[in-house]
Amino acid sequence: MKKYAFLILIAGIIISCNKKDVLLNDCIDSIFYYDSLNGECVNCKGELGLNPYNLNQIRLTKNAECMKFPAMHLVFILDTLNIENFNEYANNDIQEYNFKGADLDSTNLHFNQLIKSNFEGAKISQINFGYARINGEIDSYTEYPEGCIIENDSINCHQ
Repeated sequence: MKKYAFLILIAGIIISCNKKDVLLNDCIDSIFYYDSLNGECVNCKGELGLNPYNLNQIRLTKNAECMKFPAMHLVFILDTLNIENFNEYANNDIQEYNFKGADLDSTNLHFNQLIKSNFEGAKISQINFGYARINGEIDSYTEYPEGCIIENDSINCHQ
């Protein structure tokens, strides 16, 4: 009976160790999220960084938290194939997206509206925009363009 108890104990230790390894691997593969206390994007290990740009994820979830955007016209985060008679410069509404901690500085926005979105901790100060509107939530870490109207925790930019 003592032999079986010892084997059960060993099996329990092995299973326990494997569960810890799985948890550690989950952390290695973790994504970065916006930490509003320090205004930075961190992963589960506390490391700073940004998530790679993922257009499919953005289109499916409207979540671009802590993403580094490439040089692009932001209207293309919309699923343009499902917009009847889509026109890149036709006053499209890009609305209710999560851009917390995202770096949008290399993007463009022309003749479209980026509205009702969350820009807490986002970098949008260098966004190239014209005949456009940017509106949403911000915090003290948000880097925004000059000339925007700031009211409490909201931003409104027209250009």
